[in-house]
Amino acid sequence: GFFVSPQRITEVLDILEVKKRFKGYSYLKDAIEIISRDKNKYGANMMKVYRAVGERRHVSSGSVERCIRIALNQSSLDLDYRKLENTKYYNLAEAMDKSSNSEFIRSFILFLAEELYA
Repeated sequence: GFFVSPQRITEVLDILEVKKRFKGYSYLKDAIEIISRDKNKYGANMMKVYRAVGERRHVSSGSVERCIRIALNQSSLDLDYRKLENTKYYNLAEAMDKSSNSEFIRSFILFLAEELYA
């Protein structure tokens, strides 16, 4: 794994205009932090990640998954993609719109890793 500052995760989510008013926003941040910190433990098993977030937030893993999906879906509907054209964030914004939760989270972590190691 690698360390990603919670502040950087917040910055990127803000650029993608993921709405903080949704519970899924916090759950998404938690999931990204957990996987980036300990990818070997969680691998591709998102249910383990949702369970870990749920334990942290005192909710079910199903609630975590559903709330993340709602936050991503609603935010992608409101996002003006033209503002992100020709930026390094555009592909990530498209992933938010077209991918599953787990695909988006993997894309987000890959994006952060590429930033760190570029």
